[in-house]
Amino acid sequence: TASIISTIHTLLQNDRPVSPSGVGVAAAAWVAYPSGQVLFAPNLVYYEPDLVGALSRAVDLPVVVENDANAAAWAEQQYGAARGASEMLMVTVGAGIGGGAVIGGQLHRGSGGLAGEFGHITLLDGGPRCACGQHGCFESLASGTAIGRMAQEGIDAAPPSALLELAGGDRRRITGALVSEAAHAGDRFATDVLAQAGRWLGVGLASLVQALDPEVIVVGGGGAAAG
Repeated sequence: TASIISTIHTLLQNDRPVSPSGVGVAAAAWVAYPSGQVLFAPNLVYYEPDLVGALSRAVDLPVVVENDANAAAWAEQQYGAARGASEMLMVTVGAGIGGGAVIGGQLHRGSGGLAGEFGHITLLDGGPRCACGQHGCFESLASGTAIGRMAQEGIDAAPPSALLELAGGDRRRITGALVSEAAHAGDRFATDVLAQAGRWLGVGLASLVQALDPEVIVVGGGGAAAG
């Protein structure tokens, strides 16, 4: 939280062509609506749950805090790949998997702001442990973190691979980004790991289609760059 406040404060001190009338934060967390209270963050730590209050006091401006994938969904529906679609889903693939839904032309938040947490739908009963504490979540099978974990677990039995060299000989340093880099260079093992994660991504997306029947699904986040 302190680093967020410090960064925004620094940005506000820089020369700008206009003076901002407020601050918006897209937070990788479960965010209550309409309070903006940070309830839980599987992959990050927010030491101050009342991020709205803390930021407002620090910058003396109105503050809105929204779940990052909700913000991404609304941006894509308003200005991006799903522009004009009244029924669309956003799935963000990064360290975790986030989600957002526009239904009937409106951002769908659910009863308390927690709708769209697609990454924590269970796809494999008894599967790998997720950062949220459950097992077999979408996130634990198809995120960048999952890709890195699968590569770490399989590297010893893999055919010759450049991944260990890229990781400096320490398999604990293999990440999803390194797997993607090796796969794009033609590494067979890395390609197989990406294919496994891609299959689970497809299973998750197909399940969401059955539940919500969207016109468009937008896949974004750093993991989407893996192709």
